Amino acid sequence: MPHYLRLCSPGGTYFFTVTLLDRQGNNLLTRHIDLLRQAFKAVRENHPFKIHAWVVLPDHLHCVIELPEGDADYATRWRLIIDLPSAGGRGRLSAGLGGLGGGGGHRRRRVKGEKALGQGAMRFGE
Repeated sequence: MPHYLRLCSPGGTYFFTVTLLDRQGNNLLTRHIDLLRQAFKAVRENHPFKIHAWVVLPDHLHCVIELPEGDADYATRWRLIIDLPSAGGRGRLSAGLGGLGGGGGHRRRRVKGEKALGQGAMRFGE
């Protein structure tokens, strides 16, 4: 199993791409955009971050977020966004979204339909 190096830059700005495993003809993200917005809002209440850009397409999304000064824990934020219950408690966003495993050495099994999250850091001129 590959071991990926993840950049940890407290207070940094990060670019993420989250994709569905089954992308062909799948419009899960646009169909449930309100649920996705609610998940982002709920997580931001306890784990603040600033959204600089967010593009949601039917089968994947791109997001540029900035974490607070001294905070580099983007993994917890994504795990919480993906794991929030869906409307009526009948499932989770993770049923279709790609996600990170839990932090602290804890690994969770991926739900059918998940794919790994792409991440990159951004640096702007001073």
